[in-house]
Amino acid sequence: MTSAEWKSRSDALPEEVDAALKENIPFRVLDVRTTPEYKAYHIPGAVLAPIDTLPEVIDELDKDATWVVVCEHGVRSKAAHAFLTMQGFHHVINMVGGMCRWSGEVERGS
Repeated sequence: MTSAEWKSRSDALPEEVDAALKENIPFRVLDVRTTPEYKAYHIPGAVLAPIDTLPEVIDELDKDATWVVVCEHGVRSKAAHAFLTMQGFHHVINMVGGMCRWSGEVERGS
């Protein structure tokens, strides 16, 4: 998959996100779970922004970057995807199924 094809997506399965990471396709991971959920395990390099704080931290996020939004099951990430899109983010991908379906590399702690 090319970077342009990746940027044009709105959804991706966890295995597709893992493959894109391994192919070094440029994107950032935005984890919208709670801090305890994030500390339990998260995708390496993921930015933590719990969904309830997203409006407060949105200005710290690069609107031009490609963001893959993740949560535990895919519900909060879908809501965050809609919010970011409404705020002018052009390349936002929701990881369908969430971290409970993630089988790639993880980090633990903060």
